[in-house]
Amino acid sequence: MKLFAKLLCIAALAHQAFASDHFTAWWPQFRIAAANSDAKAVAAGVHFPIPWENGKIHDIKSLEDFSQNFSRYFTPEIAKIVATKKPERLPNGILYYPKDVMGVANAGAGAVGYYQRGTRRYRLVAAQRDDAEQAKDAFRTLKARGGAMPVANLADDASFFVVPGPSGSPATEWVLARKGNLVVGIGDESFALKGDQPLDKQPEVRLSKDEKIAKLRSLLVK
Repeated sequence: MKLFAKLLCIAALAHQAFASDHFTAWWPQFRIAAANSDAKAVAAGVHFPIPWENGKIHDIKSLEDFSQNFSRYFTPEIAKIVATKKPERLPNGILYYPKDVMGVANAGAGAVGYYQRGTRRYRLVAAQRDDAEQAKDAFRTLKARGGAMPVANLADDASFFVVPGPSGSPATEWVLARKGNLVVGIGDESFALKGDQPLDKQPEVRLSKDEKIAKLRSLLVK
């Protein structure tokens, strides 16, 4: 499983802490619990079932399931990320779609995270499938928009496209990539944009196309 999918697993557990004002105090406690393999403390305040995209695993059904199979869900790679990373996700900033992720019909399940770095905001989408062929189908469905252009030298497949905004809302630019059985995309946060200004005139609130590509490349490193 690629790095971003692992981060989505962590974000699923962190969701309610992000929704409160106590994340600063919560995160060190979460790290300690993870280091001690304390499943109940890791999952404190979590409402099951939760999405858990890790290979053929797609969710955790209960606290009992999580406790009994902690090492299966919380792999050494995930534990290392908890020990060394700090999420940038915004409060209430993750949504799991059991179908039609990004609002695209027949795209299947996936998760969307809402992020901020400094004054700039962006969205990340991830959809993991059981095999590469299923991921190819999801990739083709998500990028099936007029004007989509291929992006060279990024993962197995990659595309750049613009999503028109509904009812006069600003359009958003996206870069979508597939590597193996994982599809990952990064796009503008429409609520941060000004509808009366071109996207390239708003660098203070969004990532450029090149920055989006660089971000995806870093996320797709094994």
